[in-house]
Amino acid sequence: MSTLAIVGGRSPFTIELFHQLALTELREQPYELRLHGRNLDALELVRYFAAATLPAWRILATSDLDGALDDADIAVHQAGYGGLEGRLQDERLAASLNTLVDETLGPGGLQAALRIAEGVLAFSSTALRRCPDAWILNLVNPLGISTSLIAGTGLKFCLGLCELPIVTHRLIADLLGVTVPELVWDYVGLNHRGFLYNLRVRDENMLPELSALCDEPADDGVCGIGSYLIGQLDAVPF
Repeated sequence: MSTLAIVGGRSPFTIELFHQLALTELREQPYELRLHGRNLDALELVRYFAAATLPAWRILATSDLDGALDDADIAVHQAGYGGLEGRLQDERLAASLNTLVDETLGPGGLQAALRIAEGVLAFSSTALRRCPDAWILNLVNPLGISTSLIAGTGLKFCLGLCELPIVTHRLIADLLGVTVPELVWDYVGLNHRGFLYNLRVRDENMLPELSALCDEPADDGVCGIGSYLIGQLDAVPF
């Protein structure tokens, strides 16, 4: 029996995950789902919903991280370190400095990174002991920093998940008139300060064509980035 552990399992976003799983053939598979969180009352509500949505699955709710991760095949890491109070402190700091209020960028993002570090490392240490070969699917912001912390502990299979790359990929593919699988690119950067470069279709450099398509004054370009900046950078900021 394969095991999926969700650390931060009482998140309302977890409900949508169950909806999506129920639309696939996994709905009928004998998986074990372990929901981990500190608030057992809230966690039990999520467990009840999961049991109704995925009736073939064995579903457990626990506040014991070791037990949740023990021999897990996949671990979804989405714990809210510091909770809403921590997020409020980050936003207040950014606002007091009259700068961008964001959980991944600027002073708020830096304070968030400092706040989550201890918890992320504690999670990683436990995962390394309990499920060293599991796929760790990380959704904790600041995403680049938290993913680096997890990977740095020695866990071999760790992915930071964000919807922005695929949204941008689809947008560029549509602009170029190619399919999503045809378009490939390289990336460098951290969180929401990164660059897509070496855009290509079958080894053909597509950046000049993309830049030309974003040359009209009324065109929004790629996520608001026009041809001049794309040409100067030889990359697409995003």
